[in-house]
Amino acid sequence: LLASAGESGKIMLWHIPTGKIRTPLAAHEQPIWSIAFSPDGKYFASGSSDHTIKLWNIQTGELSHSLSGHNKAVYSVVFSHNGQTLASGSYDHTIKLWNVENGDLIKTLNGHTKAVWSLVFSPNQQILISGSADSTIKLWPLSFAITNIKTSFNSQSDNFRQAVNVAINAANLTQTATKRIAGRLGAASL
Repeated sequence: LLASAGESGKIMLWHIPTGKIRTPLAAHEQPIWSIAFSPDGKYFASGSSDHTIKLWNIQTGELSHSLSGHNKAVYSVVFSHNGQTLASGSYDHTIKLWNVENGDLIKTLNGHTKAVWSLVFSPNQQILISGSADSTIKLWPLSFAITNIKTSFNSQSDNFRQAVNVAINAANLTQTATKRIAGRLGAASL
């Protein structure tokens, strides 16, 4: 199954072998900036200029939860590796963590000074990484009470003004690098 979305506010679910649209969904009233599938294949999420995140049941194509809490466009949505948590990043400079099962807001993370463009969970789900228009990449420890930012990378330069996308490649982390990063974050490992 493939999903696509855009300025129309609609989500298209495509059947990959045939290339045909399985189900068009009138999801949002404004452009959709981000979509993501849950790792367990039960849900997909959409984030929009209408300030909401919507969680959809993949089997039925029905809306499971409409998540409200951001006060500006939602540019990034990503599921944790176990599929239990959804993170959303917004033009309102915040990141929100949501319970996928019941749609409840778990936590709001503050620290960016401009739009949050991109999010990724570390493979062990202990760290959430965010990229922002404020030229920073922030690592948010999730394995203990989140009270402040442990590590922040400033990417500002003439050639790199915004951290639009972030990704982590755990397969290429050496044990030394993992221990060094984890030590800086106060976490056991990435």
